[in-house]
Amino acid sequence: MNDTLRTPLRRMSVLILEDTPTDAQLVERELSRAFPGVEVRTAASRDTFTALLSSWRPDIILSDYLLPDIDGMAALEIARHLAPDVPVIIVTGSINEETAVDCIKAGAADYVIKEHLARLNPAVRGALERRRMREERERIRRELRQSEEICKLVIENAADFISVLTPEGGVSCASASFRDLLGKVELAKGEDLFSMVHEDDRPRVRMMLRALLETRSGMRTEYRVRFRDGSIRVFDSAATPICEGDQVRNIIVISRDVTERSREERERMLALEKTRQAMNSTVSVIARIVEARDPYTAGHQRRCAALAAVLGNSLKLDPHAVDGLYFAAIIHDVGKVYIPSEILSKPGLLTDLEFTMVRTHAKLGYDILKDIEFAWPIADIVYQHHERMDGSGYPRGITGDALLLESRILAVADVVEAMASHRPYRPALGLERALEEIVAHRGTKYDPEVVDACVRAVREYQFRFGE
Repeated sequence: MNDTLRTPLRRMSVLILEDTPTDAQLVERELSRAFPGVEVRTAASRDTFTALLSSWRPDIILSDYLLPDIDGMAALEIARHLAPDVPVIIVTGSINEETAVDCIKAGAADYVIKEHLARLNPAVRGALERRRMREERERIRRELRQSEEICKLVIENAADFISVLTPEGGVSCASASFRDLLGKVELAKGEDLFSMVHEDDRPRVRMMLRALLETRSGMRTEYRVRFRDGSIRVFDSAATPICEGDQVRNIIVISRDVTERSREERERMLALEKTRQAMNSTVSVIARIVEARDPYTAGHQRRCAALAAVLGNSLKLDPHAVDGLYFAAIIHDVGKVYIPSEILSKPGLLTDLEFTMVRTHAKLGYDILKDIEFAWPIADIVYQHHERMDGSGYPRGITGDALLLESRILAVADVVEAMASHRPYRPALGLERALEEIVAHRGTKYDPEVVDACVRAVREYQFRFGE
């Protein structure tokens, strides 16, 4: 057990909002079973509750739903204002499912019926663990935003050529300087990026790529590049793999024209190293986010991204927009890091309350990404990926052309991959069953052009999901 979960055992503090003394005593007795030495303070009215929260910060709040001068919803509002980071559990004599869902939507961490106080301690542990996870995700989000800002500053102020390659050597995205370079070199149509390398250096560069893929370690080399005007220049390139598990998914390459070496060579090499470090920092933070997801999310996102990119190209999106679509798809479920893993991996059907919690992931993903300065509307695409053309989606019920085209593409890719693949609560239904679903709702839930492109990709071009 980690240190965060052990801490409450030493001295956990609880604020109980309850106007019946015997009920407060029963709750305190139940807490003491799992949390020896727990500090408990009790409030029986709105004024006492407000005064305590204004001067004292408990680890958790346990609130009755109905008191003479305050109810659970008002208690949640006061807690959100005075102690927004403290989880609140509603502990009440009776509450219907609709009211329970309203409480969860208003910010309650859980609810417990007094007749079933055996659920109290597990609920408290779960709420504290989710709080710890939120704080950890927020810390990671801050690190990610800081890394993105550092990368942006370094790239904008560097003359280096920066590109992201596929394991096969294709370019998935590149800096403006690199795109400008591609317009000047000899690169035969239909050939990969390595065809611009001088023919005498090409075998060595390809060998370096194979070594990088096998060892998953960074490489550095110099090679000559033939330009269209007949000149040959020397480039110094540093390649760093982006790995997911034991596979290389992309390769970041930072290159520099070192033909004309000068007295500033030392400063340029230092700038190159700083760029590499910034890239490594960003890759590390993203990897940690992926590792925190449930077992199904990483593979689902990767497969969605592959299909979304195919559909984007089929619909003639420009390459820059396809890149943005791919990057949005690869992280579209990042909001699920806030959803308890036992819900995400539950083998049976979700309850209404659990489903309500899962539906928050699109908004949570938007909140994580909205302050990061991407070159594409990544946060909005993630926010809208569960919306539908007819307004039947969530979280905002957006309709028609108000939805980004990238979101409409991702919505189809998401549904098709989810139905075609295995899930904790059911076996895979297969691609044909997934196509039947989107065709049945073509023009209502799903963009008709996107549906047609998906059907063509699967039935005519034999698109299949990889592992």
